[in-house]
Amino acid sequence: MYTWPTGTSSPMRDLKHHSIIDLDYWTCFIDANESVIYEMVMAKHEPNKDFELPTSHTVMDLRREITTAANKILGRPYYIDAIWGVHTGPGESVIAHSHWNNSWLNPDEYFSFCYYPCAKEGDAPMVIHIQHSNRQEILERIEPEAGMLVIFRSYYQHMTERQIVDRHRISIAGNLYPMEPNGVKVKREPRQGVLSDDLWQQ
Repeated sequence: MYTWPTGTSSPMRDLKHHSIIDLDYWTCFIDANESVIYEMVMAKHEPNKDFELPTSHTVMDLRREITTAANKILGRPYYIDAIWGVHTGPGESVIAHSHWNNSWLNPDEYFSFCYYPCAKEGDAPMVIHIQHSNRQEILERIEPEAGMLVIFRSYYQHMTERQIVDRHRISIAGNLYPMEPNGVKVKREPRQGVLSDDLWQQ
């Protein structure tokens, strides 16, 4: 440690470190009817297409579990704008993409999620790809686990690495929208046959 000469003092004071980049995401585990969800996507998916989840009791229970977790994590009410199943077969991958929407006034209010009903060790990881300042690049690999829910900002680029193992990888993806974006309550239109995620709550 440097010692300043007697009779002099450091030319600086109140040093603080400030960060202007906050790249975060959350993981937790939720309880859902994993095997039914897995089989539903396996039975209904088409090659190279996402499978829009129906408004069944199983799906509504899953929506409720996801929104309950999201509201607790994010500290404000959110609803699921859309939810779909993703099938990744042996040798397949998902290219880098984001769920960015140009209509958002405050993009930091919008989140996306990925839920893994029956993931096993060796299944392809999800990768969050962040570029900033025209120089920095961050790759965050998330190994899926059964029952894991991942919540991240919708404008993050993300992808799925190639499914090397000889089995099917099933995930449930979707978008979380704030009930009151920018502090303003808005009228929502039905999406995927559902207006809100509390249909089964009394």
